[in-house]
Amino acid sequence: MAAMTPGLIARSFRRLCLLPHVRGKSRLEALIEPRVPVPAGRQPIDFPSGMRLELDLESTYERGFYFRNCEADTCATIEALLRPGMRFVDCGANIGFYSIVAASRVGAAGEVSAFEPTPSSFARVERNIALNRLGNAKAFPFALGAADGSAEVYQFDPRFHGLNTLAKSNGATAIASCRVRALDSLLDEGLVPPPHVMKIDVEGSEWNVLRGAERLLRSPEAPILILELSRLTFARFGYTPEELLAWLRSRRDFRLEWPFFGRRAEVAPGARLPHYEAVDADFAANYVLYPR
Repeated sequence: MAAMTPGLIARSFRRLCLLPHVRGKSRLEALIEPRVPVPAGRQPIDFPSGMRLELDLESTYERGFYFRNCEADTCATIEALLRPGMRFVDCGANIGFYSIVAASRVGAAGEVSAFEPTPSSFARVERNIALNRLGNAKAFPFALGAADGSAEVYQFDPRFHGLNTLAKSNGATAIASCRVRALDSLLDEGLVPPPHVMKIDVEGSEWNVLRGAERLLRSPEAPILILELSRLTFARFGYTPEELLAWLRSRRDFRLEWPFFGRRAEVAPGARLPHYEAVDADFAANYVLYPR
């Protein structure tokens, strides 16, 4: 199926969304976005970068992949960190946006491993890899966790599939069972090479993923971590962002940075997370941890 290029208004709105943040910009975007004409139905969409992604631009959630590069600061961070020949792990790949971005950056000599336990989302990761003819990316239909085993995948709303979680939560429905693997086990088996950069966005089970990669974190090959920190999703598993960061720093020294609105803020050990005041304490934000 040929990819669709969104019209001039949609392309112009995308450029607006990706401009540096200024006061009132988010409010302006919210006013304009419902009026932007988009292609109907789910279909391959062309990005200015040359990437193609199967999207339903009539979906509020999926429009964000096109208009805002999913999360603009996270996308820019991944693009800045990766170079040809590097290896990237995408834990909680959803439909594969960051996996595709990463695969284009690391080139044929690099490697991308995408993990997505929701069956419908995993199928879309595979289609998006095929759409972009990427021989350096591989998708795995299971979750990363603290140990090898199995789990249930829960969903709040099929329209917002990025919120799927392994936590049994009020308002969520079990939609599938999935296999769980510890990253250290996969490395031992040679199924996945040690990553240079690892993105973890798994709606609360981040600590379990990191527990299952403890040997990697302690090793000289410890990767840069792009990690979602969220008081709300972590509470489903009984811990806080501060507890997770303390655990990580007890394993090795990390420099913590928050990329936001095109800027970067370094966060000292023990300091209050800056997104609590800048955005909202209950908002989820991606942070970057550099091993030292």
